[in-house]
Amino acid sequence: MLLPDHIHCIWTLPENGGDYSKRWGMIKAGFSKRAKNLFHRNE
Repeated sequence: MLLPDHIHCIWTLPENGGDYSKRWGMIKAGFSKRAKNLFHRNE
């Protein structure tokens, strides 16, 4: 089961990598795109 609004992670941002919101959005978008291809079912 995937929980679309729940994730746990530990990470270290690079120096001057303070745009947390943009970085997190890119991670979520990339995961969602890959998960759709893996788990999508035509019913």
